[in-house]
Amino acid sequence: LVDSRNLDDVLLVIEESTAKWRPVSVATAWHRLAKHSRGRGASARVQDAMKHLVQLRSESVQRSFGPRELSNIVWAWGKLQFHDDELLADASRTILNQLHSLRAQEISNVLYALGLLGADCPEFVEAICEHVRHRLAEFKTRELVNIVYALARLRFTHCTLLENACAVLLTQQSKFNEQDVANTIYALGLLNFRHDALLKMLCQRSVTRMGEFKPQGLANTAYGLGQLQFEHNELFEAMLAHSSSRLGQFTPQGIANIIYACGLLGFTDNAFLQEACEHMPGRLHEFLPQHVSNVVYALGLLEYTHNKFLEAVCDYTLHHVEDFKPQEISNIMYAFALLEYICEKFFRSLCDQLPE
Repeated sequence: LVDSRNLDDVLLVIEESTAKWRPVSVATAWHRLAKHSRGRGASARVQDAMKHLVQLRSESVQRSFGPRELSNIVWAWGKLQFHDDELLADASRTILNQLHSLRAQEISNVLYALGLLGADCPEFVEAICEHVRHRLAEFKTRELVNIVYALARLRFTHCTLLENACAVLLTQQSKFNEQDVANTIYALGLLNFRHDALLKMLCQRSVTRMGEFKPQGLANTAYGLGQLQFEHNELFEAMLAHSSSRLGQFTPQGIANIIYACGLLGFTDNAFLQEACEHMPGRLHEFLPQHVSNVVYALGLLEYTHNKFLEAVCDYTLHHVEDFKPQEISNIMYAFALLEYICEKFFRSLCDQLPE
């Protein structure tokens, strides 16, 4: 297992196992399975391997798994999206009782996994947060970023930990890469937790490094700043200039999030908006109703009219009107009113969808 080079190597060892395994071997198998799966966790063979590992754990020659082994297993569960409430609760109890024996990276990995799983264990998360805030000096930049990101995924706000973690991150400017920047800003946006000094540092550091950002990172950064109502015009100018030529690489949600953030911040860049509005009609079939609604709502706030795009939105909505929520319909109608854009057939169809 330790020398496994790919997923097939790991699966072969798991599938051919007959003897009882020690806990460290079970933990290593989970870790290597998660490491080499890389998005293939839903395959039948990997699913069977996970079931087999659960069985091996129950039959282990040494039933007592230590916190370090369990932290590796929980991390693997998060990466593999393996959900078993009973096993997770059992692992959590052991980890919680021996948090002091875990390294900073292992604690970060556990919390990160809980975020990936969307685990419903607020008492365990609270206990980890209380423990972490007394050991912040031990955590590296990526480990702290992953903790903040995990809390955002869990929608769990621990103000004391977040405040202290942001203060520590503020001193680690040189250690941030583009993914760390995007994940931090996005997470703070989801939590609606604004730390102006850290946000200013991250924005200033990123202005000249747009080429390092992936499309999702750009979209997440914009979205987080929009949610926090944090204005940094220089960064937005750089982000939009860099995004215009890469719109084909963005997901529909990514495009919608950038435009929505511009709307929330009242930031208008006509060149970008024109490029985006000319790009989107050919991809509207990829957009969810929420994406369409958010884009149109943002254009309304920015008072930006692009007839070709708005016509495409009308056609899209008329064909999918039953998929829209009342709030999404309301937002589109509000935006059209702001833009003084009238399509009689469109308005009649939308009005029919409103609650009586």
